[in-house]
Amino acid sequence: CDLEADVGAICEALGHAPCTLDQALIAAASLAEYGLCEVEDRVLRVPDEARMLIRNVARCFDAYLPDSDAVVRHAIAV
Repeated sequence: CDLEADVGAICEALGHAPCTLDQALIAAASLAEYGLCEVEDRVLRVPDEARMLIRNVARCFDAYLPDSDAVVRHAIAV
């Protein structure tokens, strides 16, 4: 894993509009203040020092993640 993804280009390659995952990118960008990732345009980068916490960034793109009001049954991150 090179810890970088051009999300807009991936959406286009899969036949979707580049803006399809913009809400997920906004959620991921909110993690930038903690040093977990960087979002520039539609490119997402995870610094090497945050590699162990990449699950926190990936969950921004998880369509099956329960709402925040739902009961949490598993650890979000250790």
